[in-house]
Amino acid sequence: LEQIQDQMLRVMIDETLQLELGKTYGLEIKKEHINAAIKDIEESNGMAPGGIAKILEENSIPLKTFEDQIKAQLTWLLFIQEKYPLKSLEDQV
Repeated sequence: LEQIQDQMLRVMIDETLQLELGKTYGLEIKKEHINAAIKDIEESNGMAPGGIAKILEENSIPLKTFEDQIKAQLTWLLFIQEKYPLKSLEDQV
């Protein structure tokens, strides 16, 4: 349990830093982006729509907690894409 607590604390710190980075650089993740990511997760895991929300509710975990995690991940991905854009194949050769 102690090891999991330490790991969760690091994850929460990382998420907070990612969200702050998004604010600093004006990166906006809209609710529709979060919903699309959740839908993709459900589909890739063979879940019915709303399956994640149901599992979270059954385990007394607020959906907002999961949405915040998704938002942090999307913010980080957007930051990386903008900071280090992929070069075209011609540019790489």
